[in-house]
Amino acid sequence: MTLFSLAIETSGRNHSVAISNQGKIIATADARSFLNGMPAEGGQPGPGSSSLLMPMIRSVFAEAEVEPSQIGLISVTNGPGSFTGLRVGVVTAKTLAFTLDCPLVAVDTLHACAVQSMLKHSLVAGRVIKSVINAQRGQLFAASFRVAADSSVEPVPGTAAEIVDPAQWISDLKESDFLTGPGLKMTASQLEVATVELPSIEVEQESLRDCNVATVAAIGEQKFHANELVSAWDLKPVYFRPSAAEEVRAES
Repeated sequence: MTLFSLAIETSGRNHSVAISNQGKIIATADARSFLNGMPAEGGQPGPGSSSLLMPMIRSVFAEAEVEPSQIGLISVTNGPGSFTGLRVGVVTAKTLAFTLDCPLVAVDTLHACAVQSMLKHSLVAGRVIKSVINAQRGQLFAASFRVAADSSVEPVPGTAAEIVDPAQWISDLKESDFLTGPGLKMTASQLEVATVELPSIEVEQESLRDCNVATVAAIGEQKFHANELVSAWDLKPVYFRPSAAEEVRAES
């Protein structure tokens, strides 16, 4: 049976979607490229990533020549990441899952970043991968993973995801750590010092740090076959703390 799946990645600024077939990406779109392909209207700034999500989904359906009724799985990143982005992505995934009556899988963003690096660089068993995402307010979302003895499977979770101070995260680095994730941009100057003191540390190149929708699709299909599904009723974004607006309301 052919499995067409829809993957949605909205944890960062450049939201992206893809349709895959048995692990192969057959159509993909990201907000930055999608917006560049739209005609300008009166010199006004274009819409943001969130408002482009449904148009992008319609676009990949058309490109793949797949009908919504053919989708047998929806995979979506549920955090950590942007409050607004995650909310829009999760709500969209839940709505489509309800409408299409198809299974739903949640993908951890930090885990997806680790999987990307493990596969891209064929990291050896036992290697520790540390993923970070900008948590705003000068902080990072961070988690660590260890490459399994069987490197064909996903890395094993190490330290659970948490909000950390960048300086503290840097000070806790160990020899041979592999670092990835878009949050590394916040630590650039400190990492230069750390890699001099610990030269065996490897830092992912900037173009490969963001969570890739193709990786989300691959993890989603693996979870689907392992029956690691989530109910559309139960799926929620993982925020770790209230948004700034929610904190202001709580104080008023």
